[in-house]
Amino acid sequence: MRQLNKIEWGSLLGEAHNVKAYSNVGIHYDHSKWNSYKSILKKEESGLTKDVFLGVKYQCVEYARRFLVINFAAAFKDINCADEIYKLNYVEDLTTTFPNKGNQPPQVGDLIIYPRTQKQPYGHVAVIVEVGMGYVCVAEQNYEDSGWIKKNYARKLKVNQVNGQYEITQVRVGLEHQFQYWWDRNEQILGWKRVCR
Repeated sequence: MRQLNKIEWGSLLGEAHNVKAYSNVGIHYDHSKWNSYKSILKKEESGLTKDVFLGVKYQCVEYARRFLVINFAAAFKDINCADEIYKLNYVEDLTTTFPNKGNQPPQVGDLIIYPRTQKQPYGHVAVIVEVGMGYVCVAEQNYEDSGWIKKNYARKLKVNQVNGQYEITQVRVGLEHQFQYWWDRNEQILGWKRVCR
């Protein structure tokens, strides 16, 4: 079940760890104006040695890349679809891949990667912004046509831990009774990526 409170394109959805997320609802990209949709962070703002192309404004990849630049001074290369992040071996710093149902627990700053599916033809990426007992909170753009649940995160997802293995699920903590109605209940998560220092 998608939420019905659709937010206008470019409106603030929320902010997590000093990174604002914006709505991309209702935009139909005019390819003749493609340069106006590019999001670039100048080196003077990022602290990196060069300007960083973040992606297309208000897409999930743009948010994830901006989050890494602002919080870790790291960025990953240009990609076509969000699910390609899972296959990357490095960013400006080294990253490590953890499969869903693996033995490494998720951490704040990890990128959750979704594969391409019929409902998500480009895959999806979200950032873990809080980890608690049995849950993670994620910040993201371009997932649902609604605002965030709280001002500092979009969704609170249940984490199962069985025999030392961690699985992030699509079950929203506090909304378990509605799970059968969620549009994404059958969507899978590949795993998560981490910037290693």
